Amino acid sequence: MNEDLLEQTWGEVIWDWVDTRNYWLLLFTLPALLGCVGVGVFAFYQLSWSSARAEAACVEAGRQAQTAGRYRRAELAYQSVLHLTREAGPEHLYKLAQCYSHFGRRVETVAILSALAPLDKSGYWPAHLFLAQALLISPDVSPQALRVAENHLLRLLKLQPQNLDAHQTLGQLYVSLGQWEDARKHLSAVVSARPEVALHLALTYRGLDDASAARTWASRAAKYFSTQAGQSVTNDTAIRLNWADALALMNDFGGAANVLETGLKRSGDPAYRPALGRLCLGWASTLAREQPAGVAQRLQVIQRGLEATPESLDLLRELALLSGAQGEGTEAARAQVKQLLADGRHAPLLQFCLGGVAWQAGDLAQARVHYEAALAAAPTVPDVANNLATVLALGPNPDLPRALTLVEALLKQQPANPFYRDTRGQILLRQGKPEAALLELEYALSQLPDKAATHAALAQVYAQLGLPEMVAEHRRRAGTNAPPAAR
Repeated sequence: MNEDLLEQTWGEVIWDWVDTRNYWLLLFTLPALLGCVGVGVFAFYQLSWSSARAEAACVEAGRQAQTAGRYRRAELAYQSVLHLTREAGPEHLYKLAQCYSHFGRRVETVAILSALAPLDKSGYWPAHLFLAQALLISPDVSPQALRVAENHLLRLLKLQPQNLDAHQTLGQLYVSLGQWEDARKHLSAVVSARPEVALHLALTYRGLDDASAARTWASRAAKYFSTQAGQSVTNDTAIRLNWADALALMNDFGGAANVLETGLKRSGDPAYRPALGRLCLGWASTLAREQPAGVAQRLQVIQRGLEATPESLDLLRELALLSGAQGEGTEAARAQVKQLLADGRHAPLLQFCLGGVAWQAGDLAQARVHYEAALAAAPTVPDVANNLATVLALGPNPDLPRALTLVEALLKQQPANPFYRDTRGQILLRQGKPEAALLELEYALSQLPDKAATHAALAQVYAQLGLPEMVAEHRRRAGTNAPPAAR
């Protein structure tokens, strides 16, 4: 064999063959070439197999860590998966976003989920559901957030028309919006598989003014939650709260109160107290509407609610209203009021409520007495100072300088509050400053829920400014020249 050939490098051999097309040389080098090809193929498949195996191992490690609640380890595992794959799958990105969410890393979570579930098209359905439920979990959801959540859920249903979570969440969202027919459609698609949804269906049919169907579904919900409560080992508060809501929808307020009081006695969970307060408030309102002469029973219900929530402003207001009523049984309410005032613990709130009752009855002098007492006991409560400022301006023997001082102090803390701006406008009007009053009242008018008194004040402002057409328009919209309502 040619020694020069043996001394050539592999590169020189290959180039010699390219230049000469010497097939004997190719035959000579073929075993080595085949060996090189084999080694290359083996290395390629070995590397590919190792990458796939590593990816699968990381995915499984992430799943196990996330199931065990070890989110830091799960995060590292899913990050490794993303490094090992050229194109990250949506399921891995979603799981990584869940880990970020667990640690409160909102920016990273939203960035990933927004890419997976855009608003302008359907994306990865679990991400749509996650974003919708995250938006709805807040107790004070803005109208805009509600519509964004609705958008996500509707896009999810385009991907999975039978998704129970989407139907249930969307149905509950429509209940909160009062879109009763939409709520009925989605909740009805779920209730056979999830009987707890019967409670929301009862609310829906009540909104649709179908009392018979509302009672039927409330009864089904009550039976379901009653059974669940009997089977629960942990005395689950959520079950009893739902059970009580179902009974209340059937007007079984006494049964609902018993359910809540039993739960409170057994577990001591503080969540029962505000629920009892709300229940008794609704119960008293129903009695006032259906049995106006049943003062004694209403008083018992109010007292029952105050035992659970002694600081409830709404229940104290009901007690104050009852004490100012006429008829059999009101003496007991007045005695209860005196007892609470003497006790001192609830005196500021109760004086505030009594002031509102007197105001609504047109007795601004008596309202002033109560508001003065409330302010002395609770000088930092803003609404007390605002109402006192109003009656100081509108009532007998007005004290306009003091009224203005009170409301100016409030506006330093909340300069955009429309109630306080309205009060300042009312005071400035009575000080003979129509131009300044106009600015305050016009600002308040656009934001106040009850505009009648503000329209009446604006009519007086325009009268002082000599604009009769505006006077007539605001008088028409006011409908009455009554003073502002107690707040």
